[in-house]
Amino acid sequence: LEIIEATWPETDVVVLRPDDAVLAAARPNPMSVEQTIPTFLRTLAFLRRELAESHVWDLLAEHLTEG
Repeated sequence: LEIIEATWPETDVVVLRPDDAVLAAARPNPMSVEQTIPTFLRTLAFLRRELAESHVWDLLAEHLTEG
């Protein structure tokens, strides 16, 4: 992210990353087939909540809507 911000200082960056609760629930063993779907669903639920935050929508609206 630092490289992107240094190279394109006028660029806004939104990072969607699962929170610590989702990461803690993630598979301790990445090869565990049984935890693949539950972990994926937790990640989707978190990202859905994150995308619903007003600070994300404000930034998206600034770039994706006409003036």
